Amino acid sequence: MGKERNKTSTILIVDDIPANVSLLEAILSPEYVVKCASSGSEALEIARKTSPDLIMLDIMMPGIDGYDVCRALKEDENTKRIPVIFVTALLNPGDETRGFEAGCVDYITKPVIGTIVRNRVKAHLALSEANNKLDELNRILSKQLLKSTMTLREKTEALQSLELLNMEIQDARAYAEDIVETVREPLVVLNSDLKILTANHSFYETFKVTSEETIGNFIYDLGNRQWDIPKLRILFEEILHRHIEFNGYEVEHDFQDIGRKIILLNARQIFRVKIGSHIILLAMEDITERKQLEEERDRLSMIVESSNDAIFSVSQDDAITSWNEGAENIFGLSAREIIGSPIFNLIPAERHHEKSHIWQKILSGEELQYFEISRIRKDGRQIYVSITTSPLLSTDGRITGNSVIARDVTEHRMLEDKIKHLAHYDTLTDLPNRLFFMELLALELARAQHIRTKLALMFLDLNGFKQVNDTLGHSCGDHLLQDVARKLKTGIRECDTVARLGGDEFTVLMPDLAHTDDVDIVLNNILKIFESPFILEGITVNSATSIGVSLFPIDGESSEELMKKADIAMYEAKASGRNSYRFYNAEYGCDTRSTAAQ
Repeated sequence: MGKERNKTSTILIVDDIPANVSLLEAILSPEYVVKCASSGSEALEIARKTSPDLIMLDIMMPGIDGYDVCRALKEDENTKRIPVIFVTALLNPGDETRGFEAGCVDYITKPVIGTIVRNRVKAHLALSEANNKLDELNRILSKQLLKSTMTLREKTEALQSLELLNMEIQDARAYAEDIVETVREPLVVLNSDLKILTANHSFYETFKVTSEETIGNFIYDLGNRQWDIPKLRILFEEILHRHIEFNGYEVEHDFQDIGRKIILLNARQIFRVKIGSHIILLAMEDITERKQLEEERDRLSMIVESSNDAIFSVSQDDAITSWNEGAENIFGLSAREIIGSPIFNLIPAERHHEKSHIWQKILSGEELQYFEISRIRKDGRQIYVSITTSPLLSTDGRITGNSVIARDVTEHRMLEDKIKHLAHYDTLTDLPNRLFFMELLALELARAQHIRTKLALMFLDLNGFKQVNDTLGHSCGDHLLQDVARKLKTGIRECDTVARLGGDEFTVLMPDLAHTDDVDIVLNNILKIFESPFILEGITVNSATSIGVSLFPIDGESSEELMKKADIAMYEAKASGRNSYRFYNAEYGCDTRSTAAQ
């Protein structure tokens, strides 16, 4: 409940996609009161009733889109001062222009980044609050000026005889007012008694005080003596006694209304010889946010240096400008060796074109995530890395290069390749397995149908394989399958595929048949393989095969038809004797053409 009471600002999130609303709500709810709307009409109703401090508005919504909602808000006297930030995936320059013309104050692109959202919201809330307070201050100052003018007139009339005092007042005020309002940072002018003669707008806005609470008061008495700060006393009572000016004096203090602040003080004494008096100019710079940013930068730097990932940056002219320890470990190059060198030192020559592609993406403001590419280590070994890269921007928003986070995925890539290989290839023979062969057959059939060419499918079975297993053992049986697989690959054409379906069954796929004679040649090559005995663990074994052949498009147009008919033909060949083959024939069951070992 304590945290809820501290949430003084209300944010209205408008988006028709619940996930986007939930993300923004999670980012902002720790610091602000969050209200949500899922349509433009609902957003207008909530804004007119509750007047939120800031609106996060999606553009692409059903019904009333974000542009119309923003225009409607700006046309309404009660809602026109509410700042509107568009949150959208639209990236074209024209979209951004339309948004600003409609009245938005900022533009955040999706996917959103929490730090950017919080900083932008904080900045625009502060700006809105500052504008509101500036209006209030202007009213107060106008009133104070009128009051001061009347008071000055009365004093002038009453103190005409006190020429010395009149000179001090006029000179000090004229000089102070000329300087004070030209300074952007908070500034006060004190007399020799440390009473405040005048202060600028920035002072009132920064420290949340009014001119009535400030002018004429002792510096230490400001804000119920909040300004009775030990280090401030040292500046006025010790340092300024020895120096006319003092710069860069840092004071850290808890203020009741604005919290803990770190302030950089610059003080200067200006003497008025004629009247024997002097004034003190005290300029203040709130460096709290800068200190926080420095601490955050140091923290991020520590994170970068301790990361196992390679984190580095590249300039617009392709030179590496930063390099962390993770990059040293992954690429084998120290920061001293690589900083200033071209990024192409890490890219294989055949992939140099990728840099241009990546840079075009960067120039468009796009972030590339988890993009897997190959790179080169110092030892020349090629590795695979997954990179995320995004633009580096200067303070004025220009793209000056890109930052890169790279993770070594070489082992992961090799494991993936191994898994893919195991999924498609037989572990014993390293031939395509049944699943992969059926995929290849389907692809080649589709291609044959498209270009109107022929295709042959052979179904092979080893004769007497069970006997080898039973008498010589499974180890000899495995060696026989491996030898058959190796020799089958030598007997086919370069474009053909041999596969093991399982057990002692093999297939041969012959695409792009210009002449069926090619089938006969391959069949004879295969039969010759079995003319010589196989030597299995020092044992001579004679083996034979039976082959069935089906042809596309004669015997069928689908994988199932061709496999079935090749299987039928294979069994007919097995019945006809050792080392034989048959072509499927629809009329007779199988073609009478066959070859059997003599």
